[in-house]
Parts: sequence; structure tokens; C-alpha cells
Amino acid sequence: MKFTYKDIGSGGYVYEYPMKNNEYLYMIGYDLSISPKSIYIISETKEKISIK
Repeated sequence: MKFTYKDIGSGGYVYEYPMKNNEYLYMIGYDLSISPKSIYIISETKEKISIK
């Protein structure tokens, strides 16, 4: 399954994935060959929910 994302980073990578209810998932890292440094969701109310 493919998901639509937008690369909004500079230098490393910051991928923004739109979700339901005007929420977004973010994945942040420095190299696509290793796991992301940070993963979080910004909720509809702009609350940051850390996953990693």
C-alpha cells in the first residue's frame, strides 16, 4: 500500500502524511536507510502526540 506524503525537510528528511480529521503524521530522520529519529502526530486540536 502506498501513502501520499510531502517531504518538507531541509538537510535530513521530514515527511508529512495527511490523516483523517485534519490530523498529520510526521516522520523525521537523517538517512532513509535507517529508522526515523522521531515519529509523531499533530492532532486536529494541534496537540503533538509522540510515537517515537
